[in-house]
Amino acid sequence: MDLREKLAPLRRRISEAMLHIYNRGLTTAAGGNISELLREGILITASGKHKGRIKEEDVLLIDPSGEVLLGNGKPSVEWRLHKEIYSNRNDVRAIIHAHPTFSTVIATCNLPYDLMTAESATLLERVSKIPYIKFGSEEFALAVAERIKRSNAILVERHGVIVVGKTLEEALIRLEALEENSKVLYLLRLVENVTS
Repeated sequence: MDLREKLAPLRRRISEAMLHIYNRGLTTAAGGNISELLREGILITASGKHKGRIKEEDVLLIDPSGEVLLGNGKPSVEWRLHKEIYSNRNDVRAIIHAHPTFSTVIATCNLPYDLMTAESATLLERVSKIPYIKFGSEEFALAVAERIKRSNAILVERHGVIVVGKTLEEALIRLEALEENSKVLYLLRLVENVTS
């Protein structure tokens, strides 16, 4: 079995995960990326692909320098971010960067981030926030990698979120828990403002 055949189910799983988060409204057509760490390298979504139309062949295998080992196209502009997180967390095997609305609003409004739901407290444990840094830059990758040492999710001002997991399934569950918590937090702040 050649490498393409061997990795086909994993590439399909990542493309299906991206379609799932797009269909759930957790990212935009142009935004977000997903990766999984393998012995052979990093599987990561390609740059410039509509997230609602992504296919198995749009998931690339890259080495730590960003060189494409399998697949056509360029890796996500955030490939450095993924590489740095894997270098700083040996328990992480999957990363999702997405643009969910409520989490991005909370990150951008400079509100404190509290874990309001039992689910989010259990699944996320700790969430960090960082200010906006140009996406795709080494500075952004290093800032996230430093903060991810103590968190399973990061909210980025004017940009979106990054969640990690031991598996892709765990990262997906954490992403949904994060956005649900952000909705609850947003609505509670709204109610507090109306009733005060």
